[in-house]
Amino acid sequence: MAVLVAPEMWFLQGPATDVEATKLRTSAAAFRRMLDGMLGRTQGVQYTVNNPVDLKVLATGTPDGFVHVQAGACYVRGTQAATQGMYHLYNDATLDINVLGPNPAHATLDRIDLVVARYQDQFYSGSLDLPTIEMVTGTPSGSPGVPAAPANSLILAQISIVHASATIPQSVITDRRVPAGLNPVKIYDNQLLAAAASFTIVVPPGGSHLRITASLRTTNAGAGGDVVAGQANGDTAAANYDSWRHFALANGGAWSITALQGVTIPPVGLYLGNVPQTGTPAGMFNKLLIECPNYSDSVSHKRFFSRGFYEVARATASMITDLFHGHWNSTAALTQLVLLLNAGTYDIGSRVVAEIIP
Repeated sequence: MAVLVAPEMWFLQGPATDVEATKLRTSAAAFRRMLDGMLGRTQGVQYTVNNPVDLKVLATGTPDGFVHVQAGACYVRGTQAATQGMYHLYNDATLDINVLGPNPAHATLDRIDLVVARYQDQFYSGSLDLPTIEMVTGTPSGSPGVPAAPANSLILAQISIVHASATIPQSVITDRRVPAGLNPVKIYDNQLLAAAASFTIVVPPGGSHLRITASLRTTNAGAGGDVVAGQANGDTAAANYDSWRHFALANGGAWSITALQGVTIPPVGLYLGNVPQTGTPAGMFNKLLIECPNYSDSVSHKRFFSRGFYEVARATASMITDLFHGHWNSTAALTQLVLLLNAGTYDIGSRVVAEIIP
């Protein structure tokens, strides 16, 4: 068991007869119920913009029986009373937990352990007011099940403990974090102050939908600008991507469709849009809306939809409305999306904003 930094507002101790302690407890309970309502009674992690690895559980990288828990904050819903409300927990530094030291792997049977963030509140049970990150050890079995999480806890990760193992590699850790609340959560926001080759979006788990809005322009001087390619989880195999482009000229041109499956778009990835080249009128940026439903499941291939307005001159004939769709033919959860260009770099002022919908 490892103790987090105590959230001051909720860490309230004192004898039951102490008047001031009773006032503080009453105030804390009111705040918890307010948080519960604001978050739609949905507990989860408070992700950080541009670096959403809050409370992520990772292998140490050294062959051992420990895991790292990253710094971060979360909201944990009380489950011991209907009006208990939501607790805020904060871990201010990377935390090391010895998993296999106190509970070695079984000689012949596997088990499943959980890493949870938990809040103990003596008003409801026990003798402590204590926020913790702790292990829940499963039962060894030929077909192990996931153990039950304790009251007032949020599951951060699931670890498959293979029989007779002395180390915990990253491959046996399943990220079980979810975003807190029911509203969209911004995970990335980057506007360039200098030209850059790409935008790298780290995508946390737990959401149902990934949505990206972009305003882009290239430094490439070639006619036609650049193609925006989306590369998922570092996958560089062209056979794993299929893309189609539909477009219409704003001056009444007919819709047309271009199938790009099997075609390598340099660099390899999904065809998500076009951006105007340098030399076009100042302030002319392509606007893109990119969406990926069910990005975090492990069942379906990941399907992307993109809509954009593209122009290279202030003339009706150059105004094009673009529609793109494509697949990343993998059932893996999307954990990273890199937006690359086929020739130049993204110009100063280009901006990408990403959010996940719980």
